[in-house]
Amino acid sequence: TSPLPSRAPTRDTTLQRLFVCLWIVWRFHSLHVAAFNLDIQNVQQRKGDPGSLFGFSVAFHQQLNPARRNLLLVGAPRAKHQSGLNVTGVVYQCDLASTSEQFLNSKGINNQWMGVRVVSQGPGKNVMVRKTLHLLNNFFFFF
Repeated sequence: TSPLPSRAPTRDTTLQRLFVCLWIVWRFHSLHVAAFNLDIQNVQQRKGDPGSLFGFSVAFHQQLNPARRNLLLVGAPRAKHQSGLNVTGVVYQCDLASTSEQFLNSKGINNQWMGVRVVSQGPGKNVMVRKTLHLLNNFFFFF
């Protein structure tokens, strides 16, 4: 059997490849994302403890009973439990009509990353709060 002849790239194919590469670079470089705040007069700013990862997950929720309230649920997976001893993660329930914040109750298991995911099912429905990571004897378990 005779070996296949080697095909060196011609000048035309090299120019075509260069053109395609430059077009791809230009196309992705021209994409940009812009964001803006709709209401700059009534800004509400919420802050968590340093290192708590406050704002790791955020969800809007509308409570209908016992009273209608618009809530912002904010996960802080590295926040300390109410006892202040364990780093369990906390989910804050922030009322948008006031500056009040409340903790959602959770078990005080250390390193459980409570609040890594917060999801609302809709107005008046349930809220799902997820703990993702629990460290036990140097092994990671995902829930």
